[in-house]
Amino acid sequence: MTSIGAVEDIAAGPEVPAGWQKVRPRTLVSQAAEAILAAVSRGLLLPGDRVVENDIAAALGVSRVPVREALRMLEQQGVVMSEPYRGMRLV
Repeated sequence: MTSIGAVEDIAAGPEVPAGWQKVRPRTLVSQAAEAILAAVSRGLLLPGDRVVENDIAAALGVSRVPVREALRMLEQQGVVMSEPYRGMRLV
């Protein structure tokens, strides 16, 4: 038999040594956001450009859903701006 404390230790996983961070799996949303930011830094997207979900999704080989969520995340960070009935624009 195991004690409850032992079960909790197993569920929590191994402890991370001081100074290290656990590696987390990257979601499609975070990868899409990083790709959009990389496109901005390479000059593929310029301030004022319209950001089209379909175009980005096709370029990244993913569906529109992770791109839409990535754009919402970037909107909260002030990178893109939503214009009613027009879509997103790069700030």
